[in-house]
Amino acid sequence: DWEQRLEAFTSSLEKRTGETVVALKATRAELGEAGTGLTQLSEEHKHTRSLLAGSADVIKKNGLSLRKVQENLDSNNTKLSQAGDTLQRTSASLQNTREAHDKTSLQLRSLAEAHEMLYNSHSTMKSNYEHTHASLQSVKENLKMTNALVLPNLNLDTPRSPGNQPWSSTHSTTFGTTRPTSSRGSRKRDSPPATNSPMNSTMLAAS
Repeated sequence: DWEQRLEAFTSSLEKRTGETVVALKATRAELGEAGTGLTQLSEEHKHTRSLLAGSADVIKKNGLSLRKVQENLDSNNTKLSQAGDTLQRTSASLQNTREAHDKTSLQLRSLAEAHEMLYNSHSTMKSNYEHTHASLQSVKENLKMTNALVLPNLNLDTPRSPGNQPWSSTHSTTFGTTRPTSSRGSRKRDSPPATNSPMNSTMLAAS
């Protein structure tokens, strides 16, 4: 009886030992696979660390670039502010220039109107001058004709004293000649008027 139980225990122990060996083999295989996975994971971890280091450099460079961009933006904002001030000053200057231009336009319009009035006045004066000149020419021609008719008659009607030279005692006449006076110092009734009359001045100017 004791031997049977020993054999049964031995067979059970062998069976369990076999199962344990199989389990150990399976565990060893799993450990080998886990080691392979850990190796791959370690390599991936190293690769990730290298990538992170590269990313850190890129991030650092991007930070510097962003800082430069921010500085450029600040500089551009300052320039835009200055350009806005310049634009406001230019706008004020343009407004003043526009007002000055309007004033100058009004002055030019006034000058143009005054010039037109002067031109019209000059045209009127020129027309009047031409009319007056034509009238004076006509009067001059008439005076020439009158002198041509009157002078010979005056020379014939003028008495002369025997002992005196003609035109010795002179008096101004209408025609720029002189007439002698009588012995009594009186004029003839047909003597021409004195030279200080307007008609005499006109006739003298015409002759």
